[in-house]
Amino acid sequence: MSKSAHTAGRKIGWWIGALACFSLLASPLRAQQELPQVRSWYLLPEYANPAALGDQPTYTALYGTAGSDLRHYLLQGSILWSLGNHPLRLGATLEQGKGHFWHAGDLTGRMSTDLWKSANWHLCSGLQLSLLRRTFDGVRALSEGITDSQLPTTRVEGKAFDLGLGLYLEGRHLELGLSAQHILASELSLGERFSITTPRTFHAFATFIIGQRSAWSLRPSAYLSWSRQQGDHQKVGLGIHYQDRYQLRAGWEYAHSWSLSGAIGLGHFTLGYRWEHSLHDQPTRHEMLLSYRLPQLARSSRPTKYMSIRLL
Repeated sequence: MSKSAHTAGRKIGWWIGALACFSLLASPLRAQQELPQVRSWYLLPEYANPAALGDQPTYTALYGTAGSDLRHYLLQGSILWSLGNHPLRLGATLEQGKGHFWHAGDLTGRMSTDLWKSANWHLCSGLQLSLLRRTFDGVRALSEGITDSQLPTTRVEGKAFDLGLGLYLEGRHLELGLSAQHILASELSLGERFSITTPRTFHAFATFIIGQRSAWSLRPSAYLSWSRQQGDHQKVGLGIHYQDRYQLRAGWEYAHSWSLSGAIGLGHFTLGYRWEHSLHDQPTRHEMLLSYRLPQLARSSRPTKYMSIRLL
């Protein structure tokens, strides 16, 4: 075994070991939150896995809604730095979420770098640091007749830092991701008697590319997320791509919902939309996304793509 392969193996082992150790350390959630999250994360793979940051600088705006109460706003950007011959991808996300009683405002910074690269495979690791803010509207809860001695009766707010780790493997016909978010399970204190804990969440996904990226291709995929507090979420999907510019996708989340989505590339812009229908008595969800991708860099450590979209 070559020295470079041995070094890469040690790095991979360290990252996998870190993810496994954090999976054994879960903290109880002290208050149930109903906050929106990115549903079409496959259009933003770095949202769930910092290692999936792409080489091309991209700027994205997303808006999501469900019913009359849930609103979600996201702004995200990324750049590529070079430390000698070693690429360093940097990204940042500003996220605002509004639920019935809960409000969230998160600021996240991400970093991704290469662990190992060959002619056909590319393995990256990623790290993210988040500043979390949660607000509970006790005044509204009280006005709607919700009385609980453990709930505040005023508007209260808490802040905390948290971390995330990720691994991302990309080949010509396969993409794999493994990540852990909120690994510190940070506690946000809301007043003297009330606090919430962000649940550690683990993500894994696999996408298969059947065909050519430069022409027609089918992309079946599977996704799994798990946390001790919220259990597991299993998703499967099938995407039809043409030149990575035009995409249609159907998805199904086990015992929860099914969805339809599409994306179209217009020059350096990408427009995406997702519609999700719940199998239970939940409001229909909608998400709209607009991205601007800077021109392809002359030197890139990944295969050239028109857009960095990986459909589940």
